[in-house]
Amino acid sequence: MLKSRTSPSRRDSTKSASGKPGAVYNDRPFGIVGYRAMLENDFLQIPDLRFEAELLVCETPVIAARLRFECTPKGSFLGLPVNGRTVSFTENVFYEFEADRIKRVWSVIDKAAIEGQL
Repeated sequence: MLKSRTSPSRRDSTKSASGKPGAVYNDRPFGIVGYRAMLENDFLQIPDLRFEAELLVCETPVIAARLRFECTPKGSFLGLPVNGRTVSFTENVFYEFEADRIKRVWSVIDKAAIEGQL
């Protein structure tokens, strides 16, 4: 008997390949497919997207980081009309892991810092 396989594009994007709930971003079920799509879109909208970890703390199963960005979003970013201007800001982010995979992400971006540069 042949078993049918569901391709990743047809799989529920909020679940992992095993069918268990996937990654959660700021309390929203995203799944790894949705989380990856969000990051890919960020790189499309911000071609020079790079960051530097100013602070990195690890206490299993969590990694916490303060990331510094200096980048040039093409258009609107976080609802702000950046439109090709270079902006600097920080993000405080926590990653919780389970079985060597990201289970949950909590992220806070300093939007006020961007607003102050526009």
